[in-house]
Amino acid sequence: MSPWASDVEVVTIGCGENLPQLLPTARIAHMRQAEHALRDLSERLREAHQIPETRHQPYLLLCASALDADPAWEFADVIDKAGTVPVALAAPASTAAAHLPEAEILNASLVEPQQLDYAGTEITVQRLEHAAYLQITTALKVPGQPSHPVEGPWQAPETDAGEDSGEEGTAQEVEESEAYDLQAPEIRVLGPVEVTGVDSTGHGRLQGLRRSLGSDPANPYVPRRNSGDGPCRPAGRSEAGPCPGPSPTNRR
Repeated sequence: MSPWASDVEVVTIGCGENLPQLLPTARIAHMRQAEHALRDLSERLREAHQIPETRHQPYLLLCASALDADPAWEFADVIDKAGTVPVALAAPASTAAAHLPEAEILNASLVEPQQLDYAGTEITVQRLEHAAYLQITTALKVPGQPSHPVEGPWQAPETDAGEDSGEEGTAQEVEESEAYDLQAPEIRVLGPVEVTGVDSTGHGRLQGLRRSLGSDPANPYVPRRNSGDGPCRPAGRSEAGPCPGPSPTNRR
């Protein structure tokens, strides 16, 4: 395994939409459009400038969708200014090669090693067939499925309608709470702040939280560090029920 494998940040464009939720501990983020990834890359470079200890962490863009001229040129310009931050963009040569003439082209159909001049070494392109990808993602979904109601002799008996005057209101509250995603990350605020699926040590914690909470639809709920950014505004739920996201007058 590469010595920086645990630090690399992977951003997928046009593919792998469900990977951040299926692999919450991995450093994977999904962007719907190349423009969204461009903005995230720019914020990543700004973050590296403000936090020098993160400059060694590689940033890998995997673009499965067609890359038009404008975003391709913008990517080239931003990557050229990346400085000490290792940044790589992998995109379909059928559309990107014409706009990035100096980029190296790898043959994805070969199984033997190919020379990558930028890295000064030979690499072997690995692939995953679509059927195998579906099999893996299906297997990852199983542990996260919510439990089903108890049936048969273990089921609790129902009470009469008039036995509890608050029964109807309680049932309504349960329905409302179930309407929220039970697989969403939980943030524990009694004592040290803990988030399910996110490591509790190191600078990578905020990055893990950013990937775990996602974006809506393109703006991340947890933005990268920037003095001009406003507060985060994700909606959530608590033991008392649904709760709104933080606001300038209601921070938690």
